[in-house]
Amino acid sequence: MAGDEGPGEGRQGDGVRELAALCAQHLEATRYLCKLFKEQGLNVADWIRRRRLERCRRDLTDPRRCCLPVHAIAARWGLTDSANFSHAFRTAYGTPPGEYRALTPTRPAVHGETRPVRMTTRTP
Repeated sequence: MAGDEGPGEGRQGDGVRELAALCAQHLEATRYLCKLFKEQGLNVADWIRRRRLERCRRDLTDPRRCCLPVHAIAARWGLTDSANFSHAFRTAYGTPPGEYRALTPTRPAVHGETRPVRMTTRTP
């Protein structure tokens, strides 16, 4: 969805560009922003990765994205190496992304959203 991403969450996967965009949005120098993160015990790259994983987790349970393969959802948020994504997701959420998707009930549709239609066959 257009406009979904926040600073540092672009789809291009280039951490340097993402850090520059984050700095520009907050009118801060790169070095200063990194220092602020470090003072909080954080690392900019780890923060960006966590945000991307959270976006992927959200998309995996979104009924509007039910037809997208897991690797496409990961790539949508800049995580293009499937093995690394799967490992990072499992570490963060305790289960592989495909299993997480299968085990998580989809949330109810909100006004204006479409829900996938399940086709079933009727027996006479």
